[in-house]
Amino acid sequence: MRGIAEGAGISEETAYALQLMDEEWWFGGFDGEGHCSSLAVAPVAGRGTIVGQTMDLPRWHDGAQAVLRLDDGDSETLVYTSAGLIGLMGISGRGLGICVNTLAQLDYSPCGLPVSFAMRGALAQENAAAAADFLSRVPHASGQTYQIGDRDGIRTLECAAGSVAEIAIAGGLSLHTNHPLANTCVAPNARLEGSGDSRTRLRSLHTDFSRGPADAETARRALAAQRKGGAVSIVPKGPPRSDTRLGLMRQMTVGAVVYEIDRTVSLSVAAGPPSVESWRRLAVRGGRG
Repeated sequence: MRGIAEGAGISEETAYALQLMDEEWWFGGFDGEGHCSSLAVAPVAGRGTIVGQTMDLPRWHDGAQAVLRLDDGDSETLVYTSAGLIGLMGISGRGLGICVNTLAQLDYSPCGLPVSFAMRGALAQENAAAAADFLSRVPHASGQTYQIGDRDGIRTLECAAGSVAEIAIAGGLSLHTNHPLANTCVAPNARLEGSGDSRTRLRSLHTDFSRGPADAETARRALAAQRKGGAVSIVPKGPPRSDTRLGLMRQMTVGAVVYEIDRTVSLSVAAGPPSVESWRRLAVRGGRG
């Protein structure tokens, strides 16, 4: 964060404020629920662990997407981000992948650890068990799902201020959108059942995994789906308009990732809606089991 401040010529306080994306939403009375969709698939014989997601943010983030390569000595960590942020989601050469999605219905606290720092803290752990333990111990500022995967398996945690609930994985598959499936620590006046869009996107993910093998190709296809009433891949309509509040604040998919964690580790990334942007596969150094 200090490096961001120095490189951008801004104060450290401003650089810190830039990290508070999810926190600004509840602080400012944001009435939406986010639109990220995530998945995790447990390993089986002949195929490693898969973790992936879409990252759906206001349109003004489009053009600021980046993948950070962080040198960890014998390995590296790849972090998908928007310029100015310490990270949105990522995967390490140790074979640990983290994906996230907003749970705006869950309780929040100004005294908790912001989402971006919680994600980076979890990603710095050695394995999924340690990441889950970290997320279970720290106080949380915002409601968030954390999809965690390593070579041994997957974990899904729904975190809120004062409460962490782990979802029981059924059939080696965990699919999630923007309403809680296990955590009932609700924010004031929130609808626990979530929006129709969130429920439709969750059904869309289940549909794609019911029709194909639970592999990386199915994951990429599921994240590119555009079914009526709940598009997983959100494509903006028309050119961005800076003269209206909604012009640059409307949600779009600013990126999507699929991690493949096996003997080697790789990241498939689309720098925008995967229904219209191509996937690029990146090897993660040090990713050997």
